[in-house]
Amino acid sequence: MAEFVELEAQDGVRMAWNVIPGTKQEAINCVVPISAIYTPIKTFPNLALLPYSPLRCRTCRSVLNPFAIVDFVAKIWICPFCFQRNHFPPNYSSISDDNLPGELFPQYTTIEYVQEQQQQVSPVFLFVVDTCIIEEEMGYLKSALSQALNLLPDNSLVGLITFGTLVHVHELGFAQISKTYVFKGSKDVSKDQLLEHLNFFAKKPKPTTGVIAGARDGLSSESISRFLLPKAECEFALNSVLEELQKDPWGVPADQRSTRCTSTALSIAASLLGACVPGSGARIMAFIGGPSTEGPGSIVSKNLSEPIRSHKDLDKDSAPLYHKAVKFYEGLSKQLVHQGHVLDLFACALDQNSDLAINYQGVTAPDYLAIDSGEWDQLLVGFTVLNSVGTNSSNNYGMEGEFVGSRPTGDKPCGLAACVSVELRFSQVGLAELKIAVERTGGLVVLAESFGHPVFKDSLKRVFQADYDLGLSSNGIFEINCSKDIKVQGVIGPCASLEKKGPLCSDTVIGQGNTTAWKMCGLDKATSLCLIFEVVKKEIPDATMQSTNNQFYFQFLTYYQHNSGQMRLRVTTLLRRWVAGPGSNQASFAVCL
Repeated sequence: MAEFVELEAQDGVRMAWNVIPGTKQEAINCVVPISAIYTPIKTFPNLALLPYSPLRCRTCRSVLNPFAIVDFVAKIWICPFCFQRNHFPPNYSSISDDNLPGELFPQYTTIEYVQEQQQQVSPVFLFVVDTCIIEEEMGYLKSALSQALNLLPDNSLVGLITFGTLVHVHELGFAQISKTYVFKGSKDVSKDQLLEHLNFFAKKPKPTTGVIAGARDGLSSESISRFLLPKAECEFALNSVLEELQKDPWGVPADQRSTRCTSTALSIAASLLGACVPGSGARIMAFIGGPSTEGPGSIVSKNLSEPIRSHKDLDKDSAPLYHKAVKFYEGLSKQLVHQGHVLDLFACALDQNSDLAINYQGVTAPDYLAIDSGEWDQLLVGFTVLNSVGTNSSNNYGMEGEFVGSRPTGDKPCGLAACVSVELRFSQVGLAELKIAVERTGGLVVLAESFGHPVFKDSLKRVFQADYDLGLSSNGIFEINCSKDIKVQGVIGPCASLEKKGPLCSDTVIGQGNTTAWKMCGLDKATSLCLIFEVVKKEIPDATMQSTNNQFYFQFLTYYQHNSGQMRLRVTTLLRRWVAGPGSNQASFAVCL
């Protein structure tokens, strides 16, 4: 067992079965499938970094590893996966038993390749900010965003979109005045329409030929820098916009919810990044304070008389807008995965739905209840008068059923006239609908009661602060290669299938299956995947026990953009053995189940 603990610490892999059942039938009899928990970019103190390109097998494309058989005289290596004989290139001509390249060192089963000559890619952060929140919350949010901006690397590209009833795309590169482009919140905007409305081709017509698909769509760096600027260049302009940012100016009737076009804003953000920085690490960081009521991804109507869907509604499939919203966000997730971009969600609203009646005692007069200002300070959203019991001319806040706002004003104790109980309206942001886009892109989710709550402020700070280095990386591709007697059933985790089909794909699909390659738009040093395999070895017990034939191999390849801007390839190669009786790892069992 100690041997496997050492291997787990060395490679970041924990397998449910440390030794694998020798036949397909024995594997079927196992309750827990043949599986592994793998952390693709786990931090290792002694990780080998090789400053050159990997050497691949010409047949199966696996990478040279310590388990390859090497003929130093003929300068040939035999792939342990497909047994193909491969010649070493001229730059390996000096290798010998005493002069091994790093990838052949026995202890380097996990290594990382870095090309030092490549141009480093700047990280991109596009802030999408909800303005349909009360002034107090807006103040908290602006303060948090200003602090986050100070923590960003100087070379990072930054953009800003705000939304409420309308979507505002801020042109930070226009230094003379604060300039924005406004889009209707109820209408979905395609990428071509966005490029046209933002005047990307006003000075230089869009090329009709000679443009590589997805390569900035023929946009010049000058056009892109209108909306995405290095932090050092746009810090003053962005802080000025944040200081002037106000609550959504469109009035909200007392019996209606705010007009919040979350889905349209996120769609525009995805299209803007897809046009400007496709295929590079970019994050959409959405700060949302309530449910979407406008656009293709709305989850509830504006009328307050219609309650937001509950868990029971989802279980009974009686939420009228749920499937439409999920379909929209599924399409958005595919777009983001194709572009290699991440969606992070910071939802600061009470994430539940109930009508909570709060009865206050200590009536100071027969016709109203006394509520101290301090008690109001603890309640973050609005109140509605439930039933009348009288009136008081000096402290009459409303009749039955009337919305009375978020908080009475004044320093003295406030009397809530004509009321014996109040209803606290909890808000949701629609995470049930949004989660597919966050999960498939490997984004972060932070839920809090308020933008002033320590959970939100500390979490946002930890994303950028070096003291809490999360190892945030992006734009990753994860691949699996394995011996012929093992097939891949699928992967469970923050990834999306790239539909790379082949002989290693199992007919049985679990999670994201029927492929051997997955997109990981966002990943950090703790991101883990659950890999599910199928044993297809034939019933040959005698061969199973032969020492020369009881080994098989896995190789995991993760190509990703490091948080330093470098593109890296991490390669982990594992050796395991067939046995007549399996050996298990209970801790891994619990995670896989």
